[in-house]
Amino acid sequence: MKIKSISALLAVLGCSVSLGATTTITDFSSLLGGTSQDGISLSGTNATATGTGGLSLNNGSLDFTMTGATNRPNVNAGQSFSVALTFDLSTLDSGTGSTLFSAQFGTAAYAGLFGAQYKDGGVHFGYWGTTRTEGKYGTTDPTISVTGNTGNLSVVWTKTSDNNVNLDVYLDSGKIGSITSNGGGINFSKQLEHLFVGGKGTTNSTSITNSFTPSSNLTLEGMQIVTGGVMDEEAFKNYYNQLVPEPATASLSLLGLSVLMLRRRRS
Repeated sequence: MKIKSISALLAVLGCSVSLGATTTITDFSSLLGGTSQDGISLSGTNATATGTGGLSLNNGSLDFTMTGATNRPNVNAGQSFSVALTFDLSTLDSGTGSTLFSAQFGTAAYAGLFGAQYKDGGVHFGYWGTTRTEGKYGTTDPTISVTGNTGNLSVVWTKTSDNNVNLDVYLDSGKIGSITSNGGGINFSKQLEHLFVGGKGTTNSTSITNSFTPSSNLTLEGMQIVTGGVMDEEAFKNYYNQLVPEPATASLSLLGLSVLMLRRRRS
């Protein structure tokens, strides 16, 4: 019996499957070269692929266009979805700030544009909506502190079925903090159109320059988009282990490769 996916394997074993469709990207070279993945296309400014599959920005920005995505999050249907983005923490600029992401719903300017920025040793979250100005989250600026500048920093933002937005921050595979919005300033009546990394969003978004820098220095290591489900801590660790295998998993992989090579030599 052949098992084609992790979800199918879990179903066979009698385990519950909480996630719907997923798109996992750990090698951005083909996307940067113009080949879409699951209908997601990428355009970038001052972006180069790294030797390990990541994507490096040198005072640049990325635009993941979702309009052709096979499983584009449809917020009209009250559908939950999550997006995970993983960065090399040592490449982020804490002094002037590095925009981790900003997301745009709909095609109009300021259509639910919100995101997170790494600055002054913390992850800051803000958005622009009909009642918000300059990307602030109400009258406060919620921040998750990050200690040190090594390892991988991941942000997982989730749109829940009740139109809240949750932001979870991980250092390597451990969660270090969460922020929850009430969704009051985000227009969820549209679909997710653009996911920006390293840039503030559209050229018309002048009101959020205080929250999202127009370009950044950073290295994006991987990303996963989940539709029809919410990425909890267990699901995040499954994604992260694909990106950075645990030592035991890596050792087993090397052992399996060695056995395979030995069998081929004997044959």
